[in-house]
Amino acid sequence: IKNYYEKPVVVIAVDNSQSIPLVTDSTVLNNTIQQITGLNTTLNNNDYEVAIHTLDENKDIPSLDALKFSSTNTNLSNFLNNIAVTYENKNLAGVVLLSDGIYNQGISPEYAAYNMPVYTIGIGDTLPQNEINL
Repeated sequence: IKNYYEKPVVVIAVDNSQSIPLVTDSTVLNNTIQQITGLNTTLNNNDYEVAIHTLDENKDIPSLDALKFSSTNTNLSNFLNNIAVTYENKNLAGVVLLSDGIYNQGISPEYAAYNMPVYTIGIGDTLPQNEINL
C-alpha cells in the first residue's frame, strides 16, 4: 500500500481588467495586493499549494507584483469554470477571487454553481461612472 499526500491547493484568482485601477484608489489597490501577498506567504508556510491566476486566458503568474491590469474583457464565469476544470482532480481547497465584480462577457457568476468554495474580495466602486463631468 502506498499513500500519497497531496497538499490542498488555494487558487488566488485576480481580475486584472482595466476597470480595476479606474474604480479603485491606487493606495487601496496597493494595500490590497500587499495583503493578498501576505495571504500567499501564510498559506505557503502552512502546507498549502498556492496558484495565482489572472483573467488573461487564465494565466498563472509568478507573483502579484507582475499584475498589469490590462485585460480588456472580463468574463468571470468562464474564468471560474476554467479553474474548476483545471483543478478538477486535485485537492482544491478554494478560490480567493479579487475583483470589482464588473463583467462584460459571459453570464453573471452570481447565478452559476461551482463545486468549489469561492471567497470573494470586492475592490473598487461598481457604480456606473459618469461620462461627462459637470
